[in-house]
Amino acid sequence: MGPFDFELYWYNRKTQRKGKSTGEYQALRNLLDQWMGIRLYRDGFRVYPYGTEDDDWLELDKTALKSKGYALNRIQLVGQVEIGRLSNPELLDQTNREGLRQTPEEAILKETVQFAVERLRDEMNRITKEQKDAKEPFIADETKTADLEKRMKTAITSIRKVVPSEHREVVQELELMREEFARFASQARERIADMEKDADQMIAMAGIGLMVEVVAHELTRSAEDALDVLNSLKRKTVPEEIRRRLESLRASMTSISKRLRILDPLSVTGRQRKERFNLDELLNEMLEAHEAQFERHQVKLNILPADRPVQVSAVKGMVVQVLENLISNSLYWLDVEKQRKMSFKPELTISVEDNPPRIRFSDNGPGISEQYKDRVFDLFFSLKDKSRRRGLGLFIAREAAEHNGGALMLDPDAVNDEGRFSTFDYRVVGDNLER
Repeated sequence: MGPFDFELYWYNRKTQRKGKSTGEYQALRNLLDQWMGIRLYRDGFRVYPYGTEDDDWLELDKTALKSKGYALNRIQLVGQVEIGRLSNPELLDQTNREGLRQTPEEAILKETVQFAVERLRDEMNRITKEQKDAKEPFIADETKTADLEKRMKTAITSIRKVVPSEHREVVQELELMREEFARFASQARERIADMEKDADQMIAMAGIGLMVEVVAHELTRSAEDALDVLNSLKRKTVPEEIRRRLESLRASMTSISKRLRILDPLSVTGRQRKERFNLDELLNEMLEAHEAQFERHQVKLNILPADRPVQVSAVKGMVVQVLENLISNSLYWLDVEKQRKMSFKPELTISVEDNPPRIRFSDNGPGISEQYKDRVFDLFFSLKDKSRRRGLGLFIAREAAEHNGGALMLDPDAVNDEGRFSTFDYRVVGDNLER
């Protein structure tokens, strides 16, 4: 076959993320798309593949699909094979000028390059396994940092005794560095404790969520059965006092049944299905299920519908999640404002708009101050009473909104009399919705 040169580079495209890559993101992406794969040159001229860019002549993608993961597919490789007319006389072009003739020498060239790529994959897997096995779990050991601080202090004291007076500034600088280290170490310990607490809280909330899903399913069935019994008793002849009590119970069960039906789209299976539905109808169903709660909290509800029905294609459970969290958040702060002002009359205003489909959600509660407007969506950030504080509601709502290509944000132009932000702008889906 004759001698040939082979040069290969692997580029991990996982590191290429918009906003996180070095240099210009799109320029780097275009460059990789242009040069990906392994090219064949004879005496400096490209010969294989001759016409098409997506010709996987070494079957690298086929091999990658058979292996565990996709670490070495064609789009992550940049390389070239160089042959010569005199050094490789048996590697001949086809008569149609679209590649090499299928000869034993051509087969050996392909097998040799494929063998080298396989060895590279094996080496990468070996190194990855070694790094994974060698990685020690991080353990926050306060005794180590405390011991290190103590040793630093002792060393600085010893240095101060032997350093001439004209160099005392250096010792003072060391002391300042030691104090700064101690402060950073203390902050790190506090942050680690917070992260461990947050992780425990997430696990606990996940467990509660699973339990609620099971309980809600059982309650839905029980509520429907109870309503059937109460409706059948309605036709029976019973004393007036009992009838009134049954009617009150039936009204309560009807309200519970509506709320439970709203939970159906929030189940694991319900959250994953994208469907086309009327946004106005979904909102009305949810608000109807909250009627008793609004009445109990003495909240006046103002609904501003769109000029025409607003159709969206989205995961209904995610939309329900956003709206439920916004309602819950408003009711809490309306109650807070009511306790602060005896004459306060809570109001909730919800408007539906089209093109793009969105819901504007505002209340006349205390609002959100300028200093917290960028933090209200952060995970575990909350200004609620400690017993009610979770810091998950608005974070989950924003994540659910973005799941459908939409967005949830504070309207920067809508403020109350105290200059606080009072309106959430929920854009249900992106601009690419089919009309």
